[in-house]
Amino acid sequence: MLSRTFSRAAVTVSGLVVWGWPLSASAHTNQLAAPSYGWTYEPWPVALLLVLLFAYGWGVRRLWGRAGTGHGIGPGAVAGFLAGWLLLAAALLSPIHRLGAALFWVHMVQHLALLVLAPPLLTLGRPFTVIFGGLPHRARRFLARRWLTRPGWRTVRSLSGHPAAAGAVYAAAIWFWHAPRLYDAALFNTWVHEAQHAVFLLAALLFWHAVLDPVSRRRPAGSEGALLLFLTSLHGSALGMLIAFAPRPLYRAYGQRLSASTWTPLEDQQIAGMVMWMPAGAVLAGAALALFATHLRRLAARVDRADALRRSPAEEG
Repeated sequence: MLSRTFSRAAVTVSGLVVWGWPLSASAHTNQLAAPSYGWTYEPWPVALLLVLLFAYGWGVRRLWGRAGTGHGIGPGAVAGFLAGWLLLAAALLSPIHRLGAALFWVHMVQHLALLVLAPPLLTLGRPFTVIFGGLPHRARRFLARRWLTRPGWRTVRSLSGHPAAAGAVYAAAIWFWHAPRLYDAALFNTWVHEAQHAVFLLAALLFWHAVLDPVSRRRPAGSEGALLLFLTSLHGSALGMLIAFAPRPLYRAYGQRLSASTWTPLEDQQIAGMVMWMPAGAVLAGAALALFATHLRRLAARVDRADALRRSPAEEG
């Protein structure tokens, strides 16, 4: 049943790709010329989404085939992954993508989905474990050797196991790509734009994996993860405030696009800054509070168990 659902979804997306690919090729030759606000089907995002959906669906099928439905990974985790996948697809393929080339605040909504909405949901679905578990035995052994022995992969493994390092990569990606020259370059060039989104997504997956992954042996204690999320909300909000309160437009691409809009470039920029400042900050701060509350519940349960063990000898005596 599950594999059939995944197959139908993939066939639907594939059909849309075949129908819309010529439109995509012509519409993105120059992102600043006569924007259209329909769905987009650029090759790399579509390929990423299809491969991710197939690989995850196959992994779930293999895991549930070996251990039984609901074992190895729960239905809730699978639902979380699918919700994250749909958000990712909406951010990359829906009219949000093209409208974001004309309106800064819409582009910031897209970045909100790529950085703080889709990645934690994908992470809760344990995609690395599921996709790896769906591979043939030889492929798993081959990749495990590379993962454990190759220097480059050791670096990635180290980053994913050290939340502070993952948080630094995440912060660098956000601040780096919101520098005016780089942001304008992404709006003028499709390949730079796709590179920007790829960096955002990879850095976000690394960050949320380090904080939330339930099977990571080196996952931080709840208090440390909550602190990292809180600090991330602070610097993200700081960047949002810098953009919102800037006295002049920072990104010239939007000045060329908003001549016929109801918003001035500065008003558009102010709304975009508030999107990064308030909704994104609220999601990160809320996740920090939820993680800290979970940590407190675990501590309380541990204290209760210790008290029960201390009482047992006295009751027996």
